[in-house]
Amino acid sequence: MPSVIRPPSLLRTDWPRTHMFVSKKQVKENMKKCTIVDARAPEVCSGMVKAPFCARASHIPGATCFPVPWMWMEQGLYRDI
Repeated sequence: MPSVIRPPSLLRTDWPRTHMFVSKKQVKENMKKCTIVDARAPEVCSGMVKAPFCARASHIPGATCFPVPWMWMEQGLYRDI
């Protein structure tokens, strides 16, 4: 049976969590070295809709769209990916 990992509390006071963001330069430098996961909603990943925290609607070329809600099971636990 996979281990159970609980998602962090949604009641956070340390927003924005800038350590979780990377620059455009960092993405370009690492595109060939790793898989870039875009955890935004599918319509935002595709560039069809602008996220409120973004300057404009955009798509990250080569990124895999894997929205955060897809990572959780109904019980609020992370899926074993």
